[in-house]
Amino acid sequence: PGLTVYPVSGTIPAGGHAILKIDLTPTKVFKFDIRVKVEIRNSSTLKLRIGGSVEPPQADISVKYFKFPGVFLGATYTIPFTLLNLTGSRMITHFNLSDNKDFALKFEDSADSSNDPFDPHICDVNLKAKEEIKCELLFTPTEVSNLKQILSTLLFFLSFAIHE
Repeated sequence: PGLTVYPVSGTIPAGGHAILKIDLTPTKVFKFDIRVKVEIRNSSTLKLRIGGSVEPPQADISVKYFKFPGVFLGATYTIPFTLLNLTGSRMITHFNLSDNKDFALKFEDSADSSNDPFDPHICDVNLKAKEEIKCELLFTPTEVSNLKQILSTLLFFLSFAIHE
């Protein structure tokens, strides 16, 4: 279920050792208990047991409601907030503002964030365990519109947290 062990095969000289790299890329929350066979030439097969669990993502933001006063066309109103990873694992937080071009996100310089190369209104923020970063939601209206209707379409997606 998204678990890969490297190297798949190889030779270790007598008295030597090998480092096995184990990657897990989960797509759902689950517990796992897997046995990996390590075949040893001229000896018995070693069974390596790997177990663990995937935590559900849990993030929080310091602002419960984004309230914008009357903002003039072309002006920018900024609401600062803090994004916090509540889990003991790293997580990726995905923000999609592509349907709302009047909004933008800004993150502190030290944040591990990246924008989609084809749409700057889509970005991912990587958060370490228990990490919090300072963010800003910027609103620069380009036309007169109903703000409640626009805000109801903002989407914030969280990917599954994975153990480092």
